Amino acid sequence: MTDLMLLPLMLLLHMLSSLWANARPLPPPGGAEAVRALATDAMASLRETRRVRHAVPARVRPAFVAGWRAGAILQAALKDPEAVLAAPPMQSEFRRRGSLLWAAATGRW
Repeated sequence: MTDLMLLPLMLLLHMLSSLWANARPLPPPGGAEAVRALATDAMASLRETRRVRHAVPARVRPAFVAGWRAGAILQAALKDPEAVLAAPPMQSEFRRRGSLLWAAATGRW
């Protein structure tokens, strides 16, 4: 997957979390195995993107900080896809803000 292919997946995860927040879950066809397969592919793409982050132009890098939680969400989906189907992965407010601060300060997304 390329960088541009990762964006639709992140939008899908955001849409699903919005649906879950409004008590309208929309499980993907295939259930937990589909979630695991999507998360595996997305995690591979994220790792590859992070591996070549030095090639991303400096003026574009701040846009990638917006996806700072992608790794944690994908790890949760890989660890327990059934739980992700039941509710979106949650992090404490301290962890969310701390990781955003770290991503913004270091430029590592």
